[in-house]
Amino acid sequence: MMAIFFIVNPKAGTQSKTPIVMMIREEAKKRGVEVEIASTQYHGHARELATNAVAAGYLNVVVCGGDGTMNEVATALCGTDVRMGIIPMGSGNGLARSLGISMIPRKALEVIWSQNACLIDMVRMGDYKFAGVAGLGFDGLIARQFDQSPQRGLRQYARLVLRALKQRQSFDFEISLDQNQPIRAIALMVNVSNTGQFGNEVYISPISIPDDGTIELTITCDSDFWGIIDFAWKVFRKRTNTSKMVRTFSAHQITIRHKGVPAHLDGEPVEMPEEERFEVVPRSLWVLTPQ
Repeated sequence: MMAIFFIVNPKAGTQSKTPIVMMIREEAKKRGVEVEIASTQYHGHARELATNAVAAGYLNVVVCGGDGTMNEVATALCGTDVRMGIIPMGSGNGLARSLGISMIPRKALEVIWSQNACLIDMVRMGDYKFAGVAGLGFDGLIARQFDQSPQRGLRQYARLVLRALKQRQSFDFEISLDQNQPIRAIALMVNVSNTGQFGNEVYISPISIPDDGTIELTITCDSDFWGIIDFAWKVFRKRTNTSKMVRTFSAHQITIRHKGVPAHLDGEPVEMPEEERFEVVPRSLWVLTPQ
């Protein structure tokens, strides 16, 4: 009998998770699948639960949550033969969208039962690993504010972005790509991407492919009002790399030096040291995806 371990983050997104849990149990019973369902209680708990599930011999660990919860689980599963499934329940769901997973829970669950899996890359950043997008600067500031906000959802995120744009500032970065000479950038934000989008179909690196063995650096500089409007129009149309505000580079390793710039990993605020190295870990995570 197939056995699947589900990890549910009750605080992710805006929807109640109770109907999802009931649906999982009902559908699993129909299929004769044994399921264990655990809810996260604190930051880092999903990683602990996933680590314990691997030790217990589970071959499938499914995340019901957002990108932050998925990164915790992905970190625990990276380098193992255990497959990660995703039922996207967060505010942005960047990784799920990038992999073509439906935002409708029942359809996402069908992917879990199908057991179609592929290998994708991960990115190592110090003690962290992530599968999507890291950022420093403007988006790091928004991530921090969103994390502290009692309200969730896309509307609140958009409200914070519009408010921050009025008081935006640029930051000083020194960046090295692979073994090349460092470059200096005065930028609103810099991003390291394994997948193309932040979530909600907002693309910061449309050329990023999650299994190509490279990561992308996107440097976004400030502009006037019309430049910002043009940039906003292009991020929703997968044309960000054509904006005059943006420079994009591909590499296997990226080192970023900065002075206390706010940062995030897939929307989760993190404290990043003043010199941080990002390195691709090729084809290191099994993910259940649509055929």
